[in-house]
Order: sequence, then C-alpha cells, then structure tokens
Amino acid sequence: MRQFSALDYFCLLKELQVLINARIDQIYHPSKKELIIQFYVPTKGKKILKIIPGKIIYLIKSKEKYGEPSSFCLFLRKYLANARVREVKQLGFERIISFTLETKKEKYQLIIELFDKGNIILLDEENKIINCLEQQKWKDREIKKGLFYKYPQKKYNFLKLKIKELKELLKSSNLDLVRTLAVQLGLGGLYAEEVCLLAKIDKTKKANHLTKDEVNKIFKSLSILKNKKIEAGIIYRNQNLQDIVPFPLQQYEEDNFKEIKTFNEALDFYFTKELASPAELAKQKAIKKQLRIVEKQKEQIKELKNEIKENQKKAELIYKKYNLIKDIINQINEARKKYSLQEIKERLKSHKIIKEVNAKEKKITLEIQT
Repeated sequence: MRQFSALDYFCLLKELQVLINARIDQIYHPSKKELIIQFYVPTKGKKILKIIPGKIIYLIKSKEKYGEPSSFCLFLRKYLANARVREVKQLGFERIISFTLETKKEKYQLIIELFDKGNIILLDEENKIINCLEQQKWKDREIKKGLFYKYPQKKYNFLKLKIKELKELLKSSNLDLVRTLAVQLGLGGLYAEEVCLLAKIDKTKKANHLTKDEVNKIFKSLSILKNKKIEAGIIYRNQNLQDIVPFPLQQYEEDNFKEIKTFNEALDFYFTKELASPAELAKQKAIKKQLRIVEKQKEQIKELKNEIKENQKKAELIYKKYNLIKDIINQINEARKKYSLQEIKERLKSHKIIKEVNAKEKKITLEIQT
C-alpha cells in the first residue's frame, strides 16, 4: 500500500469530526507502534480510533483483547481519562493530526505525527511537551519532554494556496511538474499525477517552463481536488487490491472501483480483511520474524558496545596502575617459590588490594581504586 499523503489525512479528518465532544473511555497500547483510543460519542455511542504513528490513523469497528498496558499507556490514561475532544485538526497541510482534549482541570493537545518514524506527543496548554512515545532529534527540531513543540512546515499550504503563490512555487522549482507538486506542495505522487491529468499537462514538463495558461489550469485542478466530495472506495486491478482512495480518480478509470461508505471504513476493510489473507499473513509473519531478529541483533550490539566500553575503562586503569600491578605479580611469583597458593591465600587475607586468591582455578583478584 502507498504512503498516505497530507491530502489523504485532510479527507480523513472530515470524517474524524464525529469525535468532537466525545469522551475518552479507555486507552490501549498493544504494541510500540500502535495506540487504540476508545471514545464515547453522545447520541452515537462507541467509536474506536486506531493510531499507527508514521503510517495511518482511522476508526475501526471493533478492538481485540489487549495485554498489560505499557508505561506510556498508563501515562496517557492518567492524564486523559474522561477527557473531552474539543477539536480535531490538521496542522498546516502536514501529516500531523492534533486532538484538543479537555479535562475538568486542564487542556491538552495530543499530537499524532504520521510522517517518517512517526510519534505520539502530549502537550500542555503552553504547547510544551509533557511526554512523547519516542524522543527524536533532527538538525532543526527536537521532540523531548520539557521542550516547546514545533513541527516542520512547508512554505506553501495547499489548503490556502493563492494563484500568486503557485506561480512563485512553480517558477522557483528546478524539478518537473509532478515532483514539484508531490514534494514541494506536499500532495504526494498519486495526487500530483491526478492534478496533471485534470489539467491535461505533461507531468514531466519542467515546472518553471509552464505558460501562464498552464499555471491557471494547474490552479483550477488543485481547487477541484481540494473541494472533492468524499466518495471513498477500494481500487482493484486484475482482482488485486491497487489502492484505497477518498474519491474516484481519473488515473484509475480503467480499474474496478468498489465503493465504501466512508474513507475510514475502506481503511478498516483493508487492514482487517485484505491483510487477513493467508498469503498476506504469511508475509507479515515473515516480516515480524525478521524484525525480531533485527531487534535481537540491536540488543546484542548494544551489549557488546557496553562491554567494549567497560573493558576500555579496565584497560585504562590497568595502564594507569601498571607499576603497582606488576609489582604485586612479581611478589606473588616470588612467594610461590616457597609457598603454595593456599598458603599465600591465608597470608593475604587482610591485604588491601588482593581481595581473593582462588587456589583451585589459580586466579587472583585485585581491587584497584580509580
């Protein structure tokens, strides 16, 4: 399945408005990269939100049984139990969803980052990070407890784009049209290609070579895309699932479009049914096995690094105390000419540095202060 773009989340967000004024019933954290929040919506009943940071967020029909809650899950329960949802919004035109939550005493923002590795971040009213699923650091941005939250923002916001800004964007780009729309405007490949098709302009044409008329056509196509009504569906090509879309696309006209009531339901269908096929389950099992191996190897590398670090400290101490150690070894070697190790052990019971003499293993333990 393709990576979801900011436009996909813009469409999903329209359906997530059903959670406004909902109360958080329970929070689950089945795995490191999965969070489940159960809401109670007045007059509508229970709604369950599944969050996979860095990948997807959508409503599911039912949840599974989960084991013991993680420390992060317990933290969220402590702060957000019975909190009411006051706002659900997309930050800018980014792959970031913000939930404004209100308890009897406090207001919080729960931030869901759906790009790169993803993250789940809880903010206070001052936009300061209370806690996060993972601490992360980039060149110009850091996610860490106690810091003020800031998110990466593109220069141009697709949702508020003016014709003048579009001209500036296209003129300043050295890329072709489709990549300019996909990357610099944040549409992603699928929707960038759709804009080119709607405008009937070659997607490989240099963005800064477009005529005034072509720029106007692109702007009109962007407006059409932005204002499309949600008519979600699953695209099949040769009986194989090709894509999940919030509305029909021109580039999929020749494929089989299976209409689904909502975009969220389309996603739930895909993840619970399509991914439950024997072939897909076997694939996922193999992936999980490899991931476990990778994690185990990471742990072993970490242990080896710690061991190397510890041995380096020992080596440095031995080098620093070399003359003392050498002198003790020489004295013991001389003593062994007259006495057995057992006799030496008895004589050295109160020695300040020699802590143990193991006659059986012929091993002497020294305790040297740094």
